[in-house]
Amino acid sequence: MEKVKSFVKKRKERKNKMVKEFIICTVIIIGILIGNGVTQGYTRNSIDDINAKLEELEETMNGDLEVSNTEMENKQVGTEETVKNEEKDVKDEEIKNREEVISKEWDDMFSKLAYYIEHEELEKVSKNLENVKTYIKLGQYEEGIKEINEVIFVLNHIEDKYSFNLQNIF
Repeated sequence: MEKVKSFVKKRKERKNKMVKEFIICTVIIIGILIGNGVTQGYTRNSIDDINAKLEELEETMNGDLEVSNTEMENKQVGTEETVKNEEKDVKDEEIKNREEVISKEWDDMFSKLAYYIEHEELEKVSKNLENVKTYIKLGQYEEGIKEINEVIFVLNHIEDKYSFNLQNIF
C-alpha cells in the first residue's frame, strides 16, 4: 500500500511538473509571436512610409528632369521659351529638402531596425541613400532615380525576407 501511495505521489508530481513546463513553453511561444508581430508591424510601416517618400522624390526628380530636357530641346530648336531659372532653383531646393527629410527618417529607422535586422541589409539602403544625396547635389537626377529604385527594391526585399510566412520558415 505504501508503494502504491508513493507511486501515485510521484506520478502527480511529474504531471504537475509537465503542466508547469507546458505553461512556460506556451508563454514563451506567445511572447515570440507577439514580439514578431510588433517588429513586423514596425518594419512594414517604416518601409511603406519611406517607400512613399522615395516615390514622391522620384516623381519630383522626374518632373525636374522633364523640365531640363524641354529646356534643352527649346534651346536646340532656337525658341525663346525657356523655364525660368528661379523655378528650377525652387524645384532643386524642394528635391534637396525631400532628400534631407528622407535621410533623417532613415537614420531614426535604422537605429530601431538594427535591433532585429541584419546590418548588411540596412547598410545597403544607407549606402544607396548616400548615393542619391550625392547625385542630387551634382544635379544628376537620372542616376539619382536609378539609386532610388535600388533603395526601394532593397527595402521591399528586407520586408519580404523578414516577414512571417511559411516560405521563410522552411
